[in-house]
Amino acid sequence: MARDLASGREAHGPITERWQVPGPVVYGYLLLTAACRTRRAALSRALAGYCEQHELILAAVFTDTGDDTVQAPGFTGLLDVLTTEPSYGVVIPTRAHLGHAGQPGPASPSSRVPAGA
Repeated sequence: MARDLASGREAHGPITERWQVPGPVVYGYLLLTAACRTRRAALSRALAGYCEQHELILAAVFTDTGDDTVQAPGFTGLLDVLTTEPSYGVVIPTRAHLGHAGQPGPASPSSRVPAGA
């Protein structure tokens, strides 16, 4: 058993606040309307700050820009890493980063194939 340093009493197991415990690994994704280094850097810092605040490890940030959205190499890379590496999830600044409003995308109801079809 571990000993509580403040009181000198025995603790009932490790307390994460007193032991180094690595946070869960997440990946970031940004969908930008134009290739702007400054905007990408600012959003990447925002994701990193969120992850630090919530004890998450931001392993990488994948990005697509305006004209990349048809093939979306950043999103494809994100999906690839999620299938090959252990991870906790994905962080995005807003839902808008998952696709353009009004355009069908992979997650929109109009592009889903019903089960059994």
